Amino acid sequence: MTPAELCVLDHVSVSMHLKQKWDAIFKQLIKNKEKPLFGEVQDSVTRLEYQTRGAGHIHCLLWIKDAPILGQNSVEEVKRYINSIITCEKPDRETSPTPYNLVTKFQSHKCNKY
Repeated sequence: MTPAELCVLDHVSVSMHLKQKWDAIFKQLIKNKEKPLFGEVQDSVTRLEYQTRGAGHIHCLLWIKDAPILGQNSVEEVKRYINSIITCEKPDRETSPTPYNLVTKFQSHKCNKY
């Protein structure tokens, strides 16, 4: 059986595994006490959802201490802050081959009819 077929047979274990992975990422990276990924998280809301094809994914909203806020800060300050912590660029194949290969393998897809 393929991994996808096995996942369909035991969706409860797959959901538990995804939740445990997310909790570890959240604790080790996002809520890290010494160097949190985005800054100190004051509060958060998280939701685990599934796409039509069954792929689990996480939606998360974070309240970051001292992050600029529209209305209190300019649009440019908010944009600068967001651009300092969020990227959507594929890593460079030459300078960062490992991240490039991981993104290519696990986070890229080709749309098709299904």
